[in-house]
Amino acid sequence: DMKKAPNGLWLSIYGWGLTYLSDSDIFSVRGSSGLVSQNAYYMMKDSFDNLWISDLTGGFSRLNENLFYQRTLPNKSTMHLEKIIRDDKNGTWVFTSGTGLQYLHDTTATLYMNKLANGVAGIYYPKDGILNKDGSIWMVGYDGEGIMHGKGQDFVCYKYTDFKEHAVILFVQEAGDKKLWFSTSNYGVISYDNKVFRHYTDTSGLMSMFPLKLFLDAENKVCCSFNNGFQRFSDNAIQNLFIGDSMFTRQSNSFLVKASATTFSAGTKQALSLFT
Repeated sequence: DMKKAPNGLWLSIYGWGLTYLSDSDIFSVRGSSGLVSQNAYYMMKDSFDNLWISDLTGGFSRLNENLFYQRTLPNKSTMHLEKIIRDDKNGTWVFTSGTGLQYLHDTTATLYMNKLANGVAGIYYPKDGILNKDGSIWMVGYDGEGIMHGKGQDFVCYKYTDFKEHAVILFVQEAGDKKLWFSTSNYGVISYDNKVFRHYTDTSGLMSMFPLKLFLDAENKVCCSFNNGFQRFSDNAIQNLFIGDSMFTRQSNSFLVKASATTFSAGTKQALSLFT
C-alpha cells in the first residue's frame, strides 16, 4: 500500500515493514521499532492524520508524531483486516477476511456474516467496498456472492446467469462520472451505470480475464492492473499504458496520485515507478 507522508511517501512492504521515502531520505520501520509485525499490509489515515497499519493477523500499529503504538483490537475477528471505510455518521465499516463485515458506531458493533432474510448467504470474506451518499454500500468479496448492495439490514446480490463459478469479485472503484467498476478473479471487469451492468472480457480489449486491482488516476478515470500491464477505461475506450514507445508490462500493486502531474506505481519485484 502507499499513502502520502510529509514531504514524501509511506510504503507498506509485506515482510519488510513500513518505509518512508522522500527526495532526500529513506528509512524503514520494522517490528523492533514498534510495528506489530514485519507484515505491513493495509494503511489508513484517520481524521487526526494518524497512520494506521494492519498486518492481517496481529491488529494495528498507529503512527503519530514519530511514535508507534501497538493496538491489538479486543475483538479478534477484526485481526485479518482488508479495508476500513468511515461514513458521515461517525460510523466505520470494517472488512475482515473470514469473520464477516462489521459496522462500528459509538459502542455498538453490528456483525454481518449470517444468511440474511433475502437469501444472501454468509458474508464471511468481504474484500472491498464503496460508500454511497445515501449511506448504502456496494461490497465485493471472496464469498462467491457476486456484487452486493447493502442498505440498513438489507443486502442484495447481483449475478450474471453464468456467474455462479465466476462470482468472486476482488475490488470496486468509482470513477469521476459515478460509474462503478468491479474486477473479478477470473471473469474480466464489470461496470455498473444507470442500473445497467456491462461485462468486459479479453475479446473486449482487456489484457486478460484475470484483472488485479482497480485505481483512480489524476483525471478520476478507473485503471486496472494486470500481471503483465496496466489499462485505463476512458469514455468508451480501453487504453494501454505506454512509457515512450514501449508498453508498460509490469504488475502494479499500488497506485498513488500525489499531485496532478505526479503518480507513483508500486509493483511486484519492480520497485517503484514514477510517472510525470
